[in-house]
Amino acid sequence: MKGYMILEKGIASDGENVTFEEGRAFYKNPLDCLIFNPLIDENGELTEITEVEPLEEPGTFDDKGFYAKKFLINAKLNLHDYIKAGKNFVFENCKEDEKAAGNCSRLVSTGDDSCLV
Repeated sequence: MKGYMILEKGIASDGENVTFEEGRAFYKNPLDCLIFNPLIDENGELTEITEVEPLEEPGTFDDKGFYAKKFLINAKLNLHDYIKAGKNFVFENCKEDEKAAGNCSRLVSTGDDSCLV
């Protein structure tokens, strides 16, 4: 299972196995990381956004958020790649009928009678 986690700078490198004594939360949807973690740290710098893979069976608290103690850091993402991963996750998980476009689309805010729901 691939997931995403925001870490403080310098905790891990790409390809490194990391163990957190207390365990850490990670999310399938990259954008869910922002619910509990800042994108910018107290020094005004971008935090480290990582793609992770748990090395043990993860627990879950709501089928969106998961937790584990041991991880493989697959990659550190720059802001562009993080936004792209979030966009890709949303589009891959939309139902086909929700991807409609046009004058009565429910997913866009342009066109006659458009509605965001």
